[in-house]
Amino acid sequence: MAKSSRKLTVIRQSKLKLLVAIGVISIGAILPSQSIAAPSTVSNKSSTVAQLFYPPANDQQIIAVVGQGHASVPADLARIAVALSNYTKENYERDPQKPHKEEPEPEPITESALNDILKSLKATGIPNDKIKVTIEPLKGRNAMIEIEIAKPTKEQVARIVKSVNSAVPQKTERNKIQLENVYVQYTVNNCETVETAAYLAAVKDAKLRANALAKSMGVNLADVPSIAELPFLGRFWTACSQDPDITASIFPRRALPYNPDALSEVELYREIAVTYRIR
Repeated sequence: MAKSSRKLTVIRQSKLKLLVAIGVISIGAILPSQSIAAPSTVSNKSSTVAQLFYPPANDQQIIAVVGQGHASVPADLARIAVALSNYTKENYERDPQKPHKEEPEPEPITESALNDILKSLKATGIPNDKIKVTIEPLKGRNAMIEIEIAKPTKEQVARIVKSVNSAVPQKTERNKIQLENVYVQYTVNNCETVETAAYLAAVKDAKLRANALAKSMGVNLADVPSIAELPFLGRFWTACSQDPDITASIFPRRALPYNPDALSEVELYREIAVTYRIR
């Protein structure tokens, strides 16, 4: 019985150590912009945990920092998705237990019902082959109009959105087509330029932080023994990811709802961890 009790104690201690390690890792993950000065007295065990977020520098005295970089370039292409529906908010929120006036089922959305919108889009100069219409095949309750524009400008996108808003057909007893939202996604043909600029900005930011720490400690920076990219900032979906499908992108919010103040640019963020030896 005593032996079993000792085993239980060891297991509990192991679990406690694991939870403490997870806690340390979690704190580091939510504070990626913090800077750390690491003395030479750090134990090997502590260094192992720290290396999950900062490149190792053996037992040297170091300053470890995180640099964050941002860069933007004009977009080569804009994809605009116009989401339409004929199923109103009242249809979804109706309480079946309460008496209500029966309304006729709205007519399914058809391409001909969207003619006014399509004509309005073509009047802004968009060719037919850059407009795609997709209608829900079952009951025709939802439709999507996708538009592609090369070398877009903020003003051009605004004109297109305005033309859609003005061309949505008037509601009738059977025709209840309404504009749900307009989504815009900007992309570039080659991401190398903007990615390089974002990394350079991150390196510059790391050096700025390290210099400030070194000055406050009365030490000088030496060489850089290690550098690593961090996965926290800008490593989710970006315009440089391998998914050009705007329709599939709307639901995980990869394409953003139209913002009239947004520039027609592609933005990237990069984050790196850098260690500097000190002397």
